[in-house]
Amino acid sequence: MKRSKHVIILVGICGTGKSPIGRKVANRLEIPFYDADFLMEFNKPEYANSIDWLESIQELIETSLESEGCVIACSLLKKEQRLQINDKLKIDIDWIFLHGSYDEIHRKLSEGESERRTETELKKDYDQLEIPKRALTIEVGNPEEESVDTILKYLARKYY
Repeated sequence: MKRSKHVIILVGICGTGKSPIGRKVANRLEIPFYDADFLMEFNKPEYANSIDWLESIQELIETSLESEGCVIACSLLKKEQRLQINDKLKIDIDWIFLHGSYDEIHRKLSEGESERRTETELKKDYDQLEIPKRALTIEVGNPEEESVDTILKYLARKYY
């Protein structure tokens, strides 16, 4: 499936599989993938907890729209953050929310499936999480390929 100028943002708690699923969706759509959390955390640490972080994500999307669009994995746990991106860019963004229970994500952390969050950070993430109402919700307990197929079917129904 190829449509020009897709902008798909996968959001959710760290450890829900945003990056691996996002990479596969991007590959199938033949568009670039970016892990915005990783880019901002490791390449621009000064953006970690500031408005500049959101502005950087917006710039990344704007730059991607000059070519073919993109798939972005990014926490964006707060409704206000997502609204700010929507309001500033005024484009049709496809939001995908990867949902997992605290126990399920904690288990993944404990088993080493996600190395980027401590238990304290995970609790903080869940405290901050404002579940998006206007997003396709994918449960993280599903097989990864099934989640990718669900996202692609959703896009196909929406655009074709």
